[in-house]
Amino acid sequence: MYKEKGCAIVSGDFNSRIGTLPDYIEHDVMGTEMSTFLSPVIDYKCDDPMYVRKSHDTVVNSFGRKLLQLCRSTCTRVCNGRTVGDKEGRYTFFNHIGASVNDFALVTENYFHIIDYLQVDDFNEWSDHAPLYFHICVNRHVIPNVEISNANTHFIRTRWDESLYDDIRIQLYDHLPQLDEVLFNVELTKNGVNNCIESFTQVLNNVFLPHCSKEFVVNKTSNYTHCKSYKTLDNKPWFDEKCVNLRRIYLRNLKLFNSAKTHYNRTLLVSAKRTYKKYEGKLKRVYLRYQGDHMAYLKKKNPKQFYHFFRQHKKNPIQGPTIINFHDHFKELSSSDNNTYSDQETFAETDTSSYPELNGPITTEEVTRVIKRLKKDKSPGMDNLLNEYFIAFDDYLTTYLVKK
Repeated sequence: MYKEKGCAIVSGDFNSRIGTLPDYIEHDVMGTEMSTFLSPVIDYKCDDPMYVRKSHDTVVNSFGRKLLQLCRSTCTRVCNGRTVGDKEGRYTFFNHIGASVNDFALVTENYFHIIDYLQVDDFNEWSDHAPLYFHICVNRHVIPNVEISNANTHFIRTRWDESLYDDIRIQLYDHLPQLDEVLFNVELTKNGVNNCIESFTQVLNNVFLPHCSKEFVVNKTSNYTHCKSYKTLDNKPWFDEKCVNLRRIYLRNLKLFNSAKTHYNRTLLVSAKRTYKKYEGKLKRVYLRYQGDHMAYLKKKNPKQFYHFFRQHKKNPIQGPTIINFHDHFKELSSSDNNTYSDQETFAETDTSSYPELNGPITTEEVTRVIKRLKKDKSPGMDNLLNEYFIAFDDYLTTYLVKK
């Protein structure tokens, strides 16, 4: 169905084990006489014998045979085990029963060359499946003899810290002359406005990032567990020292299994994970039960504090049309008198190409209203600017956001 629209790539968990069986028709050769006889009837193209696909998983199940039949009937090929980055067909799933390969990337035979790199990454603590990612060549020249870099990747995680409010406010005050200079020298052209926005963003990042950012490293040659997970422990107040130690043991066994995927290492990993998850679940249930009892106590003894947890910011209700307005509107549309005018005459009476409210200047009230609607604890965009910056320092930044 999708062949007419272009190349189709399918990737994910197929719950299928295909071992090393071929995903194409073997010995699919048609002689010249047969080809000449069938060419007026059907346009048949023989399958190209691709090089052998390797896999750590040699088991084939019923879903795997169905997947292979689908590949043969649609000229689709499996990228695992025969692409640069995964020449061996690494395991993509593990549990207490064993390890298997059931996450695949499939692409049609004619477009197999656009997948120039595929990697099954190491297992992490968030899933039993290994991350699968690949490179797609689209409208670019492929440069030969280019090696994939194994250097460490540095990530910056930005989070607002209310305790540093005074220090950040002092730094922002010291950088106000730079913001004035950026807006004073702006050129009213497309490139000039873009350069002004980039400079404005850079000044704000120079103020906030030293206080609100943390850098951590992901080692590409190892697993994701080398990345320190700040959010995992910060958002789980039920963690105690024993739980932290069990998690550390679990991550250590996870690292060991990623380095050598043997049956013994997998058994250690599954046992450590089961112990850690079971103990964490017990602590979480105790914590939630305590929170529920605490809320019930507040409801009886301190209702004001109890309802404080459920208090929401008052929003200005949007006055929508009433049922009577809907009835009158559609009644007028369906009336015979209204049909005497053509659509061309109706649209010619109103010029909708210009809206005065959009062409007018942005006011301070508009910016203030938008800032009040911003939500906290949201991830920043590519500019690394958090909503908390504008909420906490609206008295400084609002003035620059409405400057002409």
